[in-house]
Amino acid sequence: MLDLAAALFTLNAIAQDEAIYADVGYAHVTFLTDDDFGFETTSNSVISHVGWNATKYFGAEAEIGIVSFPEENSNDILSAEVKTTVTLGAYGVARYPLTEQVTVYGRAGYVYADAEFTVEAFGMETVSEDTFQGIGYGGGLRWHLGETRNGIRTEFTHYDLKDIEARAFTLAFQRHF
Repeated sequence: MLDLAAALFTLNAIAQDEAIYADVGYAHVTFLTDDDFGFETTSNSVISHVGWNATKYFGAEAEIGIVSFPEENSNDILSAEVKTTVTLGAYGVARYPLTEQVTVYGRAGYVYADAEFTVEAFGMETVSEDTFQGIGYGGGLRWHLGETRNGIRTEFTHYDLKDIEARAFTLAFQRHF
């Protein structure tokens, strides 16, 4: 019982220092395939992070994204329809406060994505589901909104996954707890 009380006290102390944060926002994502077809498409995504500031300069965060694609994408060789894709990530974060209200940060970590596609090429249609794993890295800025625990997060992230590269520009509302 004392262990539980100590754990709750520790979590409360962490929360009081604004060490835990969460955000939700919009990401504009461009996808490029690494194969011979050279397929490129853009999408809209809802993205969210939950993080922990272990120290003033270092922390960790988890990411989930729900990516929505246009109805159909095509180039000169093929057309493809991609259903909603879910992405998950785990990152290490390094940050440096520039002022009391502005912090610059960089992050790198592991990314997993699950997608279902319908591809039509040369009159043949193929339905496929695949997972993609790789690394994600990037950086951004966070602005505190006055004396509140609220802020705005803007960032760029590059995803290097199996057979796919993606670039995401994100704008999110962030809350520290």
